[in-house]
Amino acid sequence: MARFFVFAVCFLILAIGVAAKANEKSAAAKLLEKCLENYGPTSLRPVKDEATTTVVIVRLLITQIIALIETDQTLVLSGWLKWSWFDENFKWSSRKHGVEKLLVNTDQIWMPDIALHTNVDTGFERYKLKTAAVYPNGEVIYASPAILTFTCKINARLFPFDYQVCNMTFSSWNFHGNEVNLLASNGSDSSQKEFAQNGVWELKKIKVRRIEKMYIVGSKLEPFPELRYSLYLKRRPLFHVLSIIIPCLPLSILNLLVFLLPPEAGEKVGLGMTNLLALALFQQLVSAAVPPSSDNSPVITYYFTPMIGLACISVVNAVFMLKLFYYGRHNNPVPRWIQVVVLQFLSYAACYTKIAYEDEIFMGSKSSLIEADIKGKKEDGEEGEKMEMNSGESMNREEKMNLQETEKRHRDIDWQNVALIWDKFVFLMMVIVTTGAWR
Repeated sequence: MARFFVFAVCFLILAIGVAAKANEKSAAAKLLEKCLENYGPTSLRPVKDEATTTVVIVRLLITQIIALIETDQTLVLSGWLKWSWFDENFKWSSRKHGVEKLLVNTDQIWMPDIALHTNVDTGFERYKLKTAAVYPNGEVIYASPAILTFTCKINARLFPFDYQVCNMTFSSWNFHGNEVNLLASNGSDSSQKEFAQNGVWELKKIKVRRIEKMYIVGSKLEPFPELRYSLYLKRRPLFHVLSIIIPCLPLSILNLLVFLLPPEAGEKVGLGMTNLLALALFQQLVSAAVPPSSDNSPVITYYFTPMIGLACISVVNAVFMLKLFYYGRHNNPVPRWIQVVVLQFLSYAACYTKIAYEDEIFMGSKSSLIEADIKGKKEDGEEGEKMEMNSGESMNREEKMNLQETEKRHRDIDWQNVALIWDKFVFLMMVIVTTGAWR
């Protein structure tokens, strides 16, 4: 019985010891509780003397450009954000406590209220981690991956060969420079080596500048330091060159080929309309890729607009030219003023050789043959004179019989000359304008 009692007492003591050891907190937990016991409000800076300035060192490494939404003029990027400062409430001897680092929830300690001025994210800055690392000397380091969405004014003047400069400005929202001073990290860990190349944009360089602005706080003028990160981005133009720029050049030439198509083909208007729709489509592609701003409109839009105007002119001219070309079928003679302006002046200006009358060519060749025959037989005397009289009488009879038909052919040729001269004159004007647009 005594042995059983001794065994039970030993077992109970052992169980109590095991339970006590299980409930014993680690050295880090004990140290953290001790530091947080008298921490005070987390809205106050962690300094013993209010005159002491809290220096916050900021580092931002850009890892990827997620999207540059040009129509909204916003840039979305991911990066690694790091803030470091000294908290006087956290100081201990690592040798005494055996703790080299504490991980503290950011809700339990003072955090710099650093804000991105041009933020447009509905969730504001999106930081993943909610813990900060604290070291024995009181240094606090908050490091977290972040996704930042902010405004970026787009200058699409030279699209698609443009450079963009996007600025991010960080500053403390409630503390002025005598309370919280912001400095940019300039150590070896601040070099931008983690950037993943983007298929659309190339990151050329990043500049960091510290700017101080003065604002009135109460009755005093206080400095507010800002850190401005300037991202210099260059667009990779190959996609836009292959899909927009290069196809535009043949379309511009097609504007001119409408004038070279013979009116008998019957496709002048169809070709002009097809080219007009293609140019309008490419203009919509450019408009969808750039912001709707009147300040810095792309130079390429100043090319598309005249080309669309010229395509409209080519269609209207084709309709007008075809109307003139077949106007002689209505037995309407060419007015005198059109003969002077078009058949004389414009034909000379356009270097156009008018279509000759077919009967003039035929009669001219026929007359030359008859004259040659008469000349060869003038030596026969009366026979030559008789032949000359007979040829004159036959020519007069033919002219009287074909007079009406000849006049109709002349009217047709006159109107065709008017149409072709006008078409060539407009073609030369279009060549001049198109060449000027290319320059």
